[in-house]
Amino acid sequence: MHPPAQRAVRRLTAAIAVACLVLLAAACGGGGSDTPSVKLVLRADLSGLPPGVEPSAVLDGLAEALMARANAFGVESVDVKPDVPSQQLTVTIRGFISPEEVRELMEGRGQLDLREPKRDEAGNVVCKGEDGAEFAVAAEDLKYETAESDDRILPRCPVGAKAAGEIVWDGITAGRPEGQEAVPVPIQQSGASVATGGEPVVIIGLTQESGVDLQEVSKGLIGLPMGVFLDDEILVAPTVSEPVVTDKLPIAGLDARRAKLLAARIGPGLLPVPVEVVSEGQNAE
Repeated sequence: MHPPAQRAVRRLTAAIAVACLVLLAAACGGGGSDTPSVKLVLRADLSGLPPGVEPSAVLDGLAEALMARANAFGVESVDVKPDVPSQQLTVTIRGFISPEEVRELMEGRGQLDLREPKRDEAGNVVCKGEDGAEFAVAAEDLKYETAESDDRILPRCPVGAKAAGEIVWDGITAGRPEGQEAVPVPIQQSGASVATGGEPVVIIGLTQESGVDLQEVSKGLIGLPMGVFLDDEILVAPTVSEPVVTDKLPIAGLDARRAKLLAARIGPGLLPVPVEVVSEGQNAE
């Protein structure tokens, strides 16, 4: 082969090698700049901190908890930068996750609680119609229907021929001494996972104390719905047919994506302080 031809072959070989290295680096770097990203700025509410607690330590703990949520969901990368003077955290998540999902994943402390339906003197369940007026129905007349936002099955109250009323939920009186204020019963989780063998079901593990609370509450709600709430939003409200004897809460009726999102939001545990979204954007670097 003539020297010019040899030089041309060497240049071509070198060019191919460089191209391969660039492609390999892009693959190792997590998919390159084409992977979408979402940026949130969160403000932490530190107003309730006890005296002597360092805000920097709380923000660091908050950053770790938020990263744990994102990693539990399975994003490509997550970066959380706390800023003590502004009491804000900048969260950048890269991966195939929508801004709405990121917001839902990061917001809310992750507080679960149990509630019971408000009842009148006759023991009927108190409901509220679309006009805001309250009325009562027998527990056995409640109808379970699919929620408008997703596939959860929730109890509703019949108004004429359709189930248009919402249950009015109260704090728990079941099992409480007479005269004690009825409040939602907070329950602490010990992890969450998604069981897939058919319809996705989020299995929420409870601490031993919260497992006992669940069992005690269920004893006083036989024949009635028991509301399970997350950050004041109802998740499920199964009718209690017999006392609960397990320390796990199953949440069904969600599609696979939303089930995964719920488990990631609950699994790492409570955020140390509440947060609110200040701003959000897409494709942030």
